[in-house]
Amino acid sequence: MAAVEEMIAGRYKLRKKLGSGGMGVVWLATDEVLEREVALKCPQLGDKRGARRLRIEARNAARLRHPHIVAVYDVFDEGTTCWLVQEYVEARSLAEIVREDGTLKPRRAAAIGWQIADALAEAHAQGVVHCDVTPENVLVTGDGVAKLTDFGVSRAIWSEITQTDTVAVRGKLPYLAPEVAQGQQAGRESDMFSLGATLFAAVEGHSPLGEADHPAAWVAKAAACEVETPRKAGELASPLTQLLLSDPKRRLDAAHATEAFKKISPPDPKILEWDARWRATSRPPEFERRRVRRRRVLLGATVIVSIAAVAGIVFLLLPRSGAAPAAVPPPVGMGDARTADPCALVSTASMARFGRVTLSLDSGNFDRCDLLVRPREKPVGGVELNLATGPPERNPSLLSRQAGSVEVLSAPADGNHCVRLLGLPDGNRVELTGKKYDPAGPEPCALADGATDYAVEVLNRGPVPRRAAPPATSLASADACGLLEAGALSSVPGIDALHPEAGFGNWRCRWTSTTEHSGGVDLFFDRNQPLTADDGQPVRLAGRAGFVKPQFDGPDDCTVRVQHRPYQDTNGDPMVELVVVKVFGSWPEAQRCAMASTLAAALKLPR
Repeated sequence: MAAVEEMIAGRYKLRKKLGSGGMGVVWLATDEVLEREVALKCPQLGDKRGARRLRIEARNAARLRHPHIVAVYDVFDEGTTCWLVQEYVEARSLAEIVREDGTLKPRRAAAIGWQIADALAEAHAQGVVHCDVTPENVLVTGDGVAKLTDFGVSRAIWSEITQTDTVAVRGKLPYLAPEVAQGQQAGRESDMFSLGATLFAAVEGHSPLGEADHPAAWVAKAAACEVETPRKAGELASPLTQLLLSDPKRRLDAAHATEAFKKISPPDPKILEWDARWRATSRPPEFERRRVRRRRVLLGATVIVSIAAVAGIVFLLLPRSGAAPAAVPPPVGMGDARTADPCALVSTASMARFGRVTLSLDSGNFDRCDLLVRPREKPVGGVELNLATGPPERNPSLLSRQAGSVEVLSAPADGNHCVRLLGLPDGNRVELTGKKYDPAGPEPCALADGATDYAVEVLNRGPVPRRAAPPATSLASADACGLLEAGALSSVPGIDALHPEAGFGNWRCRWTSTTEHSGGVDLFFDRNQPLTADDGQPVRLAGRAGFVKPQFDGPDDCTVRVQHRPYQDTNGDPMVELVVVKVFGSWPEAQRCAMASTLAAALKLPR
């Protein structure tokens, strides 16, 4: 059994045992040859599988050179013991930080998130899947440098051998991706789910899978992707939601997650400087050391703590010319319309008193998000939230109250609908509509008020949180007013092609006619299940599937819906992005439909 002051391999002097647990024993040691501190890790006595894990960790981690991955220097056998030599990181695990200091603010969690996502991007590019991204395996120094550690259950993507020992599985159950819980092999997407679960735990204080009292219960929750809606995540809610999707193909990859987190928490210049010097020297530079509480290892029968490299990193202290200025709260408002995330303003947890509530990310235009009350398969009620340009329109029936920086305007119930308007200081608004679909459903105003309370809380913390960047081919990246050229619009008599009225986010556009028909063209985006003949007359328009429907919204319109980009929703069901072209006015119906079809065929859609 190793002891303090013992020399290992004639080179490494053991100085202090840092901790031990199910994954092995970690020592602080001095490399007498290179005169530097290192962490030495060995399996527990008699643990043959532990030696195998160390060799897997050495083989996979050693090919990775990244400032936010704990470096592996060597692996060797001495007698019957396998030893792993790696970078010594003076830090606490993310799990310890939450346990000792409490949950993190969203921006601090995002700062850790981009560093770990960047590390995973490098690992995935090199064909390595970590397989055990958890709060215990994320180390954070006193200066905010985050490092990913413990590749003991990682696998090379091209390898036919998959590590499945039960210790590794126990250690990551609260952060297990659905597909892995269902028996599929872990992949890059599984790491991204686990990163989302790790950051969720950092801001909420617990796994997104909630609580369970038995390993089988954890696995069942993970397999069903019973993910809670974040309540404290603020602007971090959007990327977390996209990382915790049940469909692996729809999750953010590591590169896009890195950028999403950086938008929320722009990188600290000290960390960027540290990264640059690390990359220039291929090892962390010898910066001045700041006193940091070292990572302690939590022991227990139900908690498996990673102890890959549990203390010690030195970092750069940049000279400061004076005390940092006091933080100024960000302004309350919409911010950039095209990146504002409507789904960050709603929470299923805040509506729990109404029963089972689900989040719908794929209803209507990109300015919309829905909550659905689903005691059964068919919803009995819900709330539709829309972001909108301009202040609320006022009328005597609206009751006004001030909630912090947000004005709340309440309308009386109108049958099975109830509207709340939130006026923002920047002159924009948020519209919430409670809807009752079934006599057994909740009252629509109760639904609207429940959603309003949560939205107001989020809005008073700063701008509407940002959403992740959409795919380049998505209509979310398109400008509705730019999809029709003046030549095409001339097919509608008297149309004013030079003065379009753009809607929120440029996802809607309207052109009016100056003729006696008092009509015009309305073009906007929508998301729906793939259309069929029940949705209108099927036609082919410039090679695209379209559906023509006279009197779609009223007696004086004809609407053509063009299917653009197919995708899957969070449940894996097929969906499609649509461009809706509506011609309205007093022209004969056949003429309206002919004009709408001509315009739909002329659309300049992203490819």
